[in-house]
Amino acid sequence: MQITQGPLTRISLPEILRQCKLQQSTGTLILNRAGIEKKLYFKQGKLVYIASNKSGERLAEFLVHSGDLTKSWAAFLLKDSQRNGIGFTTSLLKKKILNEKHLGRSVSHLAAKAVADAISWTSGSFEFGPELPQQVSRGPIKITEEDVISAALHNGEEQRSADEDLIRTIAQKIVACSFYMPLLPAVVAKLEELWRTPESAEILQIARTDQALTVHVLRVLNAGDHSLQNPCSSLKEAEGRYPGAHLSGIIRAKAVTATRPHQPDTVALLQQQALGCALLAEQIATELGEDAQLAYTCALLHNVGKVALLQLLGDERLQSGNLHAQINKLHQNTGALLARRGNLHSAVYATIRHYNKPDAAEENINFGQLQIDSLLANLPLIDELSAAAFSS
Repeated sequence: MQITQGPLTRISLPEILRQCKLQQSTGTLILNRAGIEKKLYFKQGKLVYIASNKSGERLAEFLVHSGDLTKSWAAFLLKDSQRNGIGFTTSLLKKKILNEKHLGRSVSHLAAKAVADAISWTSGSFEFGPELPQQVSRGPIKITEEDVISAALHNGEEQRSADEDLIRTIAQKIVACSFYMPLLPAVVAKLEELWRTPESAEILQIARTDQALTVHVLRVLNAGDHSLQNPCSSLKEAEGRYPGAHLSGIIRAKAVTATRPHQPDTVALLQQQALGCALLAEQIATELGEDAQLAYTCALLHNVGKVALLQLLGDERLQSGNLHAQINKLHQNTGALLARRGNLHSAVYATIRHYNKPDAAEENINFGQLQIDSLLANLPLIDELSAAAFSS
């Protein structure tokens, strides 16, 4: 790990997991927030075990809740393992309380629940150290990163067996960075016309109106080690920190390698709706004295999970009925995971994750100063601007 400690507002948990995997790290990652401590144990880049002090995330409690142990039996086994100086899982196996397959599945489900919860944290801190306890390194039960990340896509709910393969496939693509947002052909055509001129302002303006380009540019800029402590929160901020030619080069690389959406008309409508929301959010934030460019980015990307799933689930060739149901079920968690993977601003993550339940977000804004009449007066212009951005 090149960055061994810091706040989770500056680097996301999925990005930390990615660094551990790429650098084949061995050690213990400690996550802390409001008295909750979770320890993630890595061996050669693989997440092999997890411990948590959060109620419901301790293994004994989890096994009691699932019906595998009674409370009294769990308490006895915990004391027995401590007395004999062996791990709890080793004790369970030696006493033949559970077989290795069943226990491994239970530990993986518990780890998935614990890390899915940690992925949703928008505050807290992390610290990575090279120590790996012998009880973990020599323990009989291991988990995998894919098991853990998949939980983020179903929000901790019990997942039916029919969905498990699909969710695992989606999670693996996002975690492995093998998925990139598709780009509308009309947007590619507009960019190709502008490559002939050295002026980058129009290119950056197109990027500001497009979800795929916004996500890609911020992802590239925030992937470097120098950016992890101070990631860009919007393209406007990026324009103030990097030369226009540098940003144009990132956009051009995306344009020449981009894939076409499976349903371009639907994607264009989704992005047009998102742009309208972004323009409205920008105006609201300006009136309230908030960060207008961050508000714009949050609103622009609020439904990015839907566009991503149209591509990801289209790859699985699902029938349209199933596709609609899966998108409704998974789009917010999928979009939130993409935001975490791209190390996007915590407010962007929270917007994607909670936009249909704003009360669940950690921050609330006082809208008492808002001038509703001026907003309503601007709606026709906003509709016109958003429609023009995605016209052929």
